[in-house]
Amino acid sequence: MRTVFLSCHFGEADRELVRRAEGFLESHNLRVVTGEELGGCALTQGVIDRIGACDALVALMTKREEEPKYGGTHPWVVDEFKCAKNLNKPSIALVAPEVKVVGAYQEHERIDYDPGDMVKAFLKLSKTIGIWRRQAGRLLKVRILPQDVAEKIAAANGGSMCSYRLCDYEGTLGQWRHVDAIPEGDGTYLYLKGVTDEVRIQLRVEISNMIWTSKVLPQWIPIELSH
Repeated sequence: MRTVFLSCHFGEADRELVRRAEGFLESHNLRVVTGEELGGCALTQGVIDRIGACDALVALMTKREEEPKYGGTHPWVVDEFKCAKNLNKPSIALVAPEVKVVGAYQEHERIDYDPGDMVKAFLKLSKTIGIWRRQAGRLLKVRILPQDVAEKIAAANGGSMCSYRLCDYEGTLGQWRHVDAIPEGDGTYLYLKGVTDEVRIQLRVEISNMIWTSKVLPQWIPIELSH
């Protein structure tokens, strides 16, 4: 997990809260993306694309006196929150007093906050980010062997079909996921997303109707000792 979309109001009243939220997310080594320069007033395609490109969304549902059908907060924040949920993005709302989360996702997890004391809210958000990171897994770099197969993949210049699937600790295999092969100086590599500590990995490569498949292998390398 690397990027978070921060859905918020850009007015003067919320500027300090937004600044603190941005700093908090950046302290977790996350790049913060917003829709500010895109207008911040409607769920435009540009905003939807940005939300889709991010790994998660945090919504700051601050108090607004108008638009009661949006629960007393800003309409575009509600719409951006719903958009992230519809895209199955990890999402959570920080909700000000007297604001109600409305619509299909009102029962989802939320963090109520005290504007005068954000410490408890940020601590809860920190725990949520930790859960998101564990669930998202990490990026794992894998070198394809044997070398002659790796060279065939590189020579195919995009004509190969590489995929991987993960096997959990109970032995259940997941769905095959497409991944691009990248020829580098010392070999051909795959960059696998969503790898958690406990899973094993299986690779599959197809070139011109020829198929190579690996065994289901652990991601940790064996090290043999000698004296």
